Amino acid sequence: MPNNLTCTDLGMISPTESSSGKRQNIPIDISVPLCQHLPMMSGPQNQFSLARAVSMNRRDARGKFLPITIVISLFVLASNLRAQDASQYLSTTAFEDVAEVKRKAEAGDASSQYKLANLFTFQTRSADALKWYLKAAHQGDPESAYQVGRLLLYGSAGMPQDQAVAANPSEGIRIVFRAAKQGHRAAIYDMYRAYKEGRAVAKDIVQAYAWLQFEVNTSVGLLGSPHKYELNQLALQVDVATSQEGKRLAALYRSGKWPELVAPAPKAPPKPSLNLRLSAIAPGQNPIACINGKVLAVGETATIPTKPQSCVLKCLRIDKDSVLVILEGETEPRELRFK
Repeated sequence: MPNNLTCTDLGMISPTESSSGKRQNIPIDISVPLCQHLPMMSGPQNQFSLARAVSMNRRDARGKFLPITIVISLFVLASNLRAQDASQYLSTTAFEDVAEVKRKAEAGDASSQYKLANLFTFQTRSADALKWYLKAAHQGDPESAYQVGRLLLYGSAGMPQDQAVAANPSEGIRIVFRAAKQGHRAAIYDMYRAYKEGRAVAKDIVQAYAWLQFEVNTSVGLLGSPHKYELNQLALQVDVATSQEGKRLAALYRSGKWPELVAPAPKAPPKPSLNLRLSAIAPGQNPIACINGKVLAVGETATIPTKPQSCVLKCLRIDKDSVLVILEGETEPRELRFK
């Protein structure tokens, strides 16, 4: 069996480059469980495209045909994640009159609006997809509401470029959280990613573990959750106290006791760009330093002329070739060195 296959690019967008819309070949290492790859693909269209690419080529990097069992496994795992998306796209394009779907969508039919949005999603027309998901969501369609949240949480590349959707994480996480509380599995997984990455919520590995455990616990079907392998890998990375607390919280979520969303702490404002120049140090028992023409000893405070405006600083320490100072209004000291 080949150790590596390369799926020909058929619309897959690398998660790390989705904002630029760049396309590339995706290397797949078959020596590890296949389910490890699909959860890392960003978006249901990419998971489906991975399976579609393999099925159409059925060749590895050396041009040899792959065993049909691998192709079937990829389809099963991809469809197990977002079966409704892939099957909806296939059934609509292969068996339905798309012109009629569009007519009904424009007439206000929520089901047709969702189908039309899915078609645009798989064509990377993200802005058009968001427009129709919103229309269906306003009529109470839960799946469309989740898709709105997902697009806003992560943002989405578009082709052409004006079809891109800018991320609005604070709004997206609110919608995804609501869908997760209603048992939406993809939304539950998104909550895990949000807490693990610190996306629109405070980064929290315990909460991340809890949401991933909750997703695995609520999975049904012959194969169970495609994220079981990911959960086990996370369990190896964290300590026992974290995994046990995560399991406890997952049980609470399953009983309907939900956590409060905690926004990430605001970032500290950037330090102002000041032209502070260390010009001389006189060592000795009581060293002094010259900063922008002002002479200071350790513990002294002075107003330093600089652009765009003067600042007040205190000298904390004087070393052989550097000075540690702290500016009025700042909490972190600055180190000045000879230039």
